Amino acid sequence: MDTIWLPKLSKSAGPIYLEIVKVMEADIKAGHLAEGYRLPPQRELAYQLGVTHGTVTRAYKEAERRNLVRGETGRGTFIKATERALSPLIPSEKANEEELDLGRNFALPHLNPPLSQALETLSNEPDLDFLNNYVPSAGLQAHRVAAKRFLSKFYGINANEQEIIISCGAQHAVQTTILGLFNSGDMIAVDALTYPSLLNIIPHAGRRLLPIAMLENERGIPTVMDPTALDQACQTHVVRGVFFMPSVQNPTTHTMTKEEAEDLAGVCQKHSLIIIEDDPYTPFISASENRMPFFKYAPFQTVSIASISKLASPGIRIGYIRAPERYGRALKNAIGDSVWMASPVCAAIASYWINNGTLDLVVKEKSKILASRYQSACKILKRWQFAGGTQKPFIWLELPEHINAAKVEIECARHNVRILAAHHFHQAHHISGEHVPKGGGLRVSLATIKSEENFKRALQLLDEVLIRHDSSRTTEPLA
Repeated sequence: MDTIWLPKLSKSAGPIYLEIVKVMEADIKAGHLAEGYRLPPQRELAYQLGVTHGTVTRAYKEAERRNLVRGETGRGTFIKATERALSPLIPSEKANEEELDLGRNFALPHLNPPLSQALETLSNEPDLDFLNNYVPSAGLQAHRVAAKRFLSKFYGINANEQEIIISCGAQHAVQTTILGLFNSGDMIAVDALTYPSLLNIIPHAGRRLLPIAMLENERGIPTVMDPTALDQACQTHVVRGVFFMPSVQNPTTHTMTKEEAEDLAGVCQKHSLIIIEDDPYTPFISASENRMPFFKYAPFQTVSIASISKLASPGIRIGYIRAPERYGRALKNAIGDSVWMASPVCAAIASYWINNGTLDLVVKEKSKILASRYQSACKILKRWQFAGGTQKPFIWLELPEHINAAKVEIECARHNVRILAAHHFHQAHHISGEHVPKGGGLRVSLATIKSEENFKRALQLLDEVLIRHDSSRTTEPLA
């Protein structure tokens, strides 16, 4: 069981203390030792390894010299944060339409409703100044009632407002849930391929990642977490929670069937796992796919997260957490400890769009464009195998084993096309910077480039790069 870190030492002739540091460094790179994890006391580790206390003390001092750990008087020795490169998901200050961005996933932001109308209407509200004050960490009741309407209409989640907490977007909601419901060193299961920010959020919060193998469809494309693998992992490790994106898995686009959700829910109930259900894209597909909110299978274990960022406005940073009331106090405290409260002004804007039907119209318009762009992708990338759908904002392009996705990403960048290869969604890359060795896939955003002409041009350039990397085909050099 995961109660103590016990390095597996080789029988090399070198000093044992250096071998301990070597294994520690390797385990940090592999993600087995996450930021904030408390190493075992020196005497305890020395006993477990059958070495002297001085050997372990020397190893910890060497690890601290190498900036791997930090010692805190009276508390112990902890794994330090590792410096990482700037995320490729972070945009520049000025939008650059000339950049052919198939990498970031911004869901047609040029169709977002104008702020000016909402601000003008709200400026005439008699109690506007009330929003310019501290409010409860869960948010004002009127805004939670609007959230209740939003969750019911777009997610099929029938909650009461006491179960709803307003956050600063979905990202903050995920962080709040991890900090509020899990302790330092707790292990959280995730898909073997999952969205990049999660791979940073969990370890930087001092919690541990446990990637779980995914099932594949008949074309070999990853689909959903393997329930048997999750069950086995829970028998081998002390797993406290699990993270799912049931409606549009990021990056593979898979939407869980009811049978798949039921199987996974059964494993979660068997092992009493806290379930985090993050579904920012559900409103685009709710009318076209036969899915059910995951919380309906395990309502007393599930925290459901929703946001209007992809639908209408990333700028106002408003998300919603639906959680069982027994989790409410911990989540409210986590909100209070981080930002005190989501902005009531921004929550009022979101509520205005929900209540007057603006959100319905924007989602409908965006859904039309997504359907059109998916059809374009089917035509331009017809040589390649990919997963997606007419109402999903990105596709997952599965590559043959002889094509290296990371190299495709690099060459696309030379031609001003931004793309994200499989290694960005894989834990090993985020810990050590290493790429997935061969093959893999590409996440291709259909909804960030504004111009239809530029969007199609980006897909054509991607197609040409892929052909160049396919050893079974030949083509003229790119212009």
